[in-house]
Amino acid sequence: MIVTIVQKCSKISPNQIDEVNLETNFIGFLFTKFISKIKIKGIDRVSVEFRDDNSEVLMLPPSKFVRVCRIYWPIKINEYNLLLEKEDRYSWLLNNLISALTYFSDELGCESDVFESARLEILNSNFQYNFVFAKSEKSVDQAYKAHISIQLKEDENLMILEVFNKEARRSIKLFNVSILEWDFTSIAHKLKWNSQTELEISNKENEIVFIYDLIQDHITLKLIPRIHSLEYLKDQIKILDARTSKEEYIRILKNRLSSMKS
Repeated sequence: MIVTIVQKCSKISPNQIDEVNLETNFIGFLFTKFISKIKIKGIDRVSVEFRDDNSEVLMLPPSKFVRVCRIYWPIKINEYNLLLEKEDRYSWLLNNLISALTYFSDELGCESDVFESARLEILNSNFQYNFVFAKSEKSVDQAYKAHISIQLKEDENLMILEVFNKEARRSIKLFNVSILEWDFTSIAHKLKWNSQTELEISNKENEIVFIYDLIQDHITLKLIPRIHSLEYLKDQIKILDARTSKEEYIRILKNRLSSMKS
């Protein structure tokens, strides 16, 4: 098992999904969010690898060329496998992660208290985390504001559009983002009010556009090719959709590789 923490998570290839322990992946990303303000000098990423053997605790420090610190931490995998409740498994993974980081806190240049504080926050949150990543100004008539938030899940990330004023709030599920994707701006980057009742959400390349009608309470998806073809964008939507099967991921990637070779 590998839990990657601190600032950035590794990109997972779609054809590796069966090899990934989703629970460790989720705990690693969740912990990253709770310590996102911590900056460790000289390190871009810390990777904690749990090993089910009698090997020694080991830390591979980063160099000035490779700014990744790797920690090998021995565990008893049978303890983990015997846990039936999801929250118990999450707690077990989190406790071992904190133990590894605390053990090397001096070498990392961090007070161990920050890791323990993050652990308590996560436990108090019941392993839930929502964050806002895209905001809009007020609507044309100044009646509403809007933002897009992400609700972290083990097997998908829910992208939610929230439209609100002082009296009421609407929450609309915009997209089920695949756990393979951490760059949420590839689906939604900025929000713009086109009128008093119409809100436009576009991705960073202005190729994927959601139109939300406040009166009808309805979302329409538009694909506007600027860099890619229409078929490419349709496939890209499938890749980012958490409901897309592994077989479909592989088919799309194989087609893209074939077209690159030709």
